[in-house]
Amino acid sequence: MLSIKKAPHKGPKKGFTILELMIWLVLMSVVASFAIPAFFDRAEVTLDNACTLLLEDLRGTQNRAAYNRATYCLDFREDGDGYAVTDRAGHVISHPLGGGDYERRYSSDAVFMGVSISHVNFGDDPRIEYDSQGFAVNGGAVEISFRDRKRVILVEPGTGMLEVHGMDQDWLDDGR
Repeated sequence: MLSIKKAPHKGPKKGFTILELMIWLVLMSVVASFAIPAFFDRAEVTLDNACTLLLEDLRGTQNRAAYNRATYCLDFREDGDGYAVTDRAGHVISHPLGGGDYERRYSSDAVFMGVSISHVNFGDDPRIEYDSQGFAVNGGAVEISFRDRKRVILVEPGTGMLEVHGMDQDWLDDGR
């Protein structure tokens, strides 16, 4: 009769047990639950991120107007809670990346909770309009605030070039 011999055991097993893996995941979750809110609670980070997002949406609206040969506007909410990209008639358009309407509400986004549009100056209209060639019909300024900090975005009439005052890191408008 044949007998089967087991290979001799050579050293300790390598890898993690499921218990060790679960402990590691719990520890990482606890650290993240404190670190992430602390990072975004810094006024300069929150405000600069909100400002950068608005700059990208301004440029995106301008590019979309030129590409589609249509007039688009960035309408700022009267309560300062954000903005929406609309057509000339005031209807909110769909977001180019999908996912619904092209609008931002700071109160419904935990990252930007407390951010507000504190002042808008585009003449008589609380919006910036881009014509079918992508030119800014009206120039002006938008002031974004969070706690005691503010950032001001200037939109040049005609070209729509953007300038930012108050950001901790420089933002360069390359026109794209």
